[in-house]
Amino acid sequence: MSTTAAAPLRPTLHRAPGRRPALVLTRRGRVVVRALAWVATTAAAALAVLLVWVAAASFVAPGASAGDGRSGVVSGVGATSVDADAVGAVSVVVDPGDTLWSLARDHAPDRDPRAVVHDVVRLNELASSTVLAGDRLLVPTR
Repeated sequence: MSTTAAAPLRPTLHRAPGRRPALVLTRRGRVVVRALAWVATTAAAALAVLLVWVAAASFVAPGASAGDGRSGVVSGVGATSVDADAVGAVSVVVDPGDTLWSLARDHAPDRDPRAVVHDVVRLNELASSTVLAGDRLLVPTR
């Protein structure tokens, strides 16, 4: 019989005294590291898409500020070439403190203000019911 010793199943790590062993990741550790890398990459891509979207949203038509809810509307009625007399409307410049409701009550007192506000938004192609002082709007009177 031979007296040779069997080789160890795992190699032993020889290290100098006082030094820490190199980092060794288990299978689970490698999965966690890959998952964290994937999450970080996905978050960076989502942030890039968000920044591009915000940058694209900042380009609006001249005369409309980004965030006033009127994208593409210039001075209220610049986007339409409607004859005010043909639709039975008057051209009104919005004063400070005016709202669509107050304009509807003042210029069409015999009509339901809700219907007039709806018509003003539709006629002037407004994206919302927010108006700013100095805007020129068509307000239907009949």
